[in-house]
Amino acid sequence: MDLACSNELNARLSMVDSLKQCGSLLSGIDGNVERCLFAVNVDCRTTVWTYQNDEEDEAIDSFQPDEQLKKKRKISYVRRRRDVYKTLGPGSEAESATVLAFGSLFTSPYKGSELYIDIQKAPGDPRIKSLTKKIEFLPFAPEIMNSGKQFAAQTIKAPFLCAQLRLLDGQFKNHWKVTFLGLKQKLDSLRQAGSLPIHIFVMTDLPQAKKLALAGHGVRFESVPGSVDTVAKLLKHCIPDILPDVLLLYIEETVCSCASLGFVGTAGSTIAESIEVCTERKDTYIQLGYCSFDFFFLKFGFESRKKMEALDYHAEERSKAEFDVEEMKIVWAGSRHDYESSDRVARLVASDPVFRKDNRTMLTRKDLFKDTLSKAAHAWKRIIELRLSEEEASILRFYVDQPAFTDLHWGMFIPAIKGQGTEEQQEKWLPMAYKMQIIGCYAQTELGHGSNVQGLETTATFDPQTDEFVIHSPTLTSSKWWPGGLGKVSTHAVVYARLITDGQDHGVHGFIVQLRSLDDHSPLPGITVGDIGMKFGSGAYNSMDNGVLRFDHVRIPRNQMLMSVSQVTREGKYVHSDVPRQLVYGTMVYVRQKIVSDASIALSRAVCIATRYSAVRRQFGSQNGGPETQVINYKTQQSRLFPLLASAYAFRFVGEWLKWLYTDVTQRLHANDFSTLPEVHACTAGLKSITTSATADGIEECRKLCGGHGYLSSSGLPELFAVYIPACTYEGDNVVLLLQVARFLMKTVSQLGSGKKPAGTTAYMGRTEHLMQCRCQVERAEDWLKPSVILEAFEVRAASMSVACAASLSKFSNPEEGFAELSADLAEAAAAHCQLIVVSKFIEKLQQDIPGKGVKRQSEILCNVYALYLLHKHLGDFITTGCITPKQGALANEQLILLYSQVCFNNPI
Repeated sequence: MDLACSNELNARLSMVDSLKQCGSLLSGIDGNVERCLFAVNVDCRTTVWTYQNDEEDEAIDSFQPDEQLKKKRKISYVRRRRDVYKTLGPGSEAESATVLAFGSLFTSPYKGSELYIDIQKAPGDPRIKSLTKKIEFLPFAPEIMNSGKQFAAQTIKAPFLCAQLRLLDGQFKNHWKVTFLGLKQKLDSLRQAGSLPIHIFVMTDLPQAKKLALAGHGVRFESVPGSVDTVAKLLKHCIPDILPDVLLLYIEETVCSCASLGFVGTAGSTIAESIEVCTERKDTYIQLGYCSFDFFFLKFGFESRKKMEALDYHAEERSKAEFDVEEMKIVWAGSRHDYESSDRVARLVASDPVFRKDNRTMLTRKDLFKDTLSKAAHAWKRIIELRLSEEEASILRFYVDQPAFTDLHWGMFIPAIKGQGTEEQQEKWLPMAYKMQIIGCYAQTELGHGSNVQGLETTATFDPQTDEFVIHSPTLTSSKWWPGGLGKVSTHAVVYARLITDGQDHGVHGFIVQLRSLDDHSPLPGITVGDIGMKFGSGAYNSMDNGVLRFDHVRIPRNQMLMSVSQVTREGKYVHSDVPRQLVYGTMVYVRQKIVSDASIALSRAVCIATRYSAVRRQFGSQNGGPETQVINYKTQQSRLFPLLASAYAFRFVGEWLKWLYTDVTQRLHANDFSTLPEVHACTAGLKSITTSATADGIEECRKLCGGHGYLSSSGLPELFAVYIPACTYEGDNVVLLLQVARFLMKTVSQLGSGKKPAGTTAYMGRTEHLMQCRCQVERAEDWLKPSVILEAFEVRAASMSVACAASLSKFSNPEEGFAELSADLAEAAAAHCQLIVVSKFIEKLQQDIPGKGVKRQSEILCNVYALYLLHKHLGDFITTGCITPKQGALANEQLILLYSQVCFNNPI
């Protein structure tokens, strides 16, 4: 507690990190975790714990359910006896463990069933005495059992005991008044004795248990199951005059949670039957809670998270996996460092109640925006308090998972100044932006122009008399429209306007403009600014204050024009700097690679929800009253779901490659090497287009895969869809971007005869003549598993479609007229080229060393699913090229169906 309440942040972080080294400490399922935890995971129905008994260990217990009881309760187990010290005492494997998680009940006699040991009546063993000093059992009514799941004794390396009280349903109904009276009396005596805080866990399947929360004693945590206490919540109780007077009451009302925790009830009790029924239900979800382990969290500030698991099917499906899931996480993250950083920050966010989002869709727009401000402020506070690195801070904002003004401040405003500002401008503006003393947005899009940036109407006219620019909105359509963060929060903006000097229009340039007062946040003179209103969805993007902005001859100093590439002198002369104009492309590549990476994450979230649902949901196929068929086993479900899973991985890996491309192009630009810029521009534009479109469509498909339940806000899918679909429009409309790619491809085709060899992602076009003559050699379905066969088919398709479009264009006397007429075909050719890039980068990824049992094999399966799904979907394109025959296309589909079965068998849900 001293560490947890310390003002020294590093001390707190060190404490949490050292605890994290123990892994999932208190799961009580997986047993020994690096010697930190020893779990005794036994069924309290089948094990009778004895104390210093000379009987043979594992001997059959004298009490066994009679035949009538077995038949009534469908009991099939046999009760055996185990000695507590042979299992846990000196010389046992448990002795060296730091924490002992004990999964068995300690109870008083009930209906002829007796579970040993009764530790209150055990012989005067000092080890047992040390236990009883740690806790006081609360004897309410004789009929009510005193029970505990975790116990500790100093000599066996378990430092605490948190008792549990379980109220049997029948006894609770008949004796709850006596129970509460006994509780009050016992609490009063404990308070007088100074034995505080008092930790009580009440487990029952009855709603009346909530009346315990009205006992009038201190702080209460009501949850299902148990409370989840985090470092953040713990710190609220660090004040000495608060903590000693606290009763911590945990109430569990979910029968299936009792089952998940190993509490199955005494043979013959009603709750035992309820749990038995719950266990048999295959479509029931349970909350896997931590119950009496909460004392550990309260005392040491350990972070925990509630986990949602299906009673049978998720565990059953996961058990089928033939690959190392932990290693696959690292492959997904990109590196062990990235995985550990992401996991650490994810846990921090998930355990902080300020970042809750379960009520987001039910908030009014005003309350939603207040919630956004609160989360943004708290995130900034935590970043400062914990001294997070820039990387960790970015991850934290991502996991807050709520569109906010900070997205534009960090993602567009600051990069624009870094990429387009001079060193002097960066030295002036960036320190204030990094400290959030000013909050910026990116004001480019206008009411009348979005994708056509060169058509922007806002003007920035230089006034040589005052050495100022006059920013003005000359028309209604010149109003800035959509910038996030603009509506309510931003104090500054990077405004894109037409630069005019001495009557000459020099095109669109960026300017730093202050919008609101730093004293009272009111709009400055000449500024009209506001929020544009509700957007699509309930919560979704409505947490973002997208705004409208108009200028009425607003004056700014000349040095607030971003001048790294071009400048206006004091005399009003427009000049280019020594910095190449092409450097601005570096920022564009960075933003687009980030969008592609985000697409993989958004799609993976939707696929995760749909896959878990598909594993639990059962429909039709019942035989002789048996369970129905899991939806995930239907081929129709697999053929819609698994290509999306494969796509998430494909987008992830091409996103990794784009990170490399960004580094490469940045180095080239600084070395004045601009040779790869056209290809990089086309590549990033196309990948942004196809990944965001596929992700938006994929999220909607996942919603439909969940049936009616997917339509519920609580599924997470409607809001995920509403939040994501703007990605198809911002940073370039997806169709417009494909047409930009098509222009580049047409230019590449036109240069094939000039001797200039295509490079990078268009290198395959240098072999166009050969590709046009290729004929697929596939004879059997399994031949489609060869990477060379897949790659050749996609190269032939992409090259053929581009050449065909170029041939059609050549028939038009006016190229622009032809481009407009053939735009649909050109967009398809561009998409084929970009899909080839994704497939090729997936294949290149598999050529790397991928550690972990079965991880590479599973990645190969997903790669084949992605490629063959695209081939099947666009089979007409592939057959038209003449490379493959209809029969070979059918073989590809046959192999794809076989691959679905392999994915289903190895699905790490």
